[in-house]
Amino acid sequence: MRNSIKGGPDFMQPTKPARRQRNPRLPYVFLGIVSCLLLGCGPGGPRLVPVSGTLSLDGQPLAYKSLLFIPEGETGGNGAGGYTDGTGNYELIAVVFGSTKDHRGCPPGRYRVVVSEPTIPIRAEDFEASDAGPEGDDPVAAVGPVGVRTGQMVPAIYSTEATTTLLVDVPDSGGQIDVALTSN
Repeated sequence: MRNSIKGGPDFMQPTKPARRQRNPRLPYVFLGIVSCLLLGCGPGGPRLVPVSGTLSLDGQPLAYKSLLFIPEGETGGNGAGGYTDGTGNYELIAVVFGSTKDHRGCPPGRYRVVVSEPTIPIRAEDFEASDAGPEGDDPVAAVGPVGVRTGQMVPAIYSTEATTTLLVDVPDSGGQIDVALTSN
């Protein structure tokens, strides 16, 4: 005997819930989404070329300064940056958002160059390669020591993107790009 509501119309009669049919394309859609996610995680972005050079002020090497190459016009990528060592030499590392490793070089193209004093003072020891890590059980400092700045200061005109007059072209092959500043 059917459960029924006495005197009610048929649409008020209890019914068995209909079993939903599974979409036969669902596994293929899922596989497509997973494939896109995995393929999207590979190395991407513009081609990088090695760039190094010397930073100087009035012909004298500038030690322990920060350089930032900011793309101009159609130049791809997010730019590149680096620091000069004790002899004014630098090597660029590309700015790659979300990356957890260094990408040496920068994309070929035209750049506006900003030169400034580093936020944390740099010393010669910072450029010495050591795979040994810190000695003892002391943790590595997260912030460098606040020290007295030594050496030549960067003229203010070169220290912001809005005021710098330095423009350089990075060729398709990369190479040596010397950046010369003047104090006048």
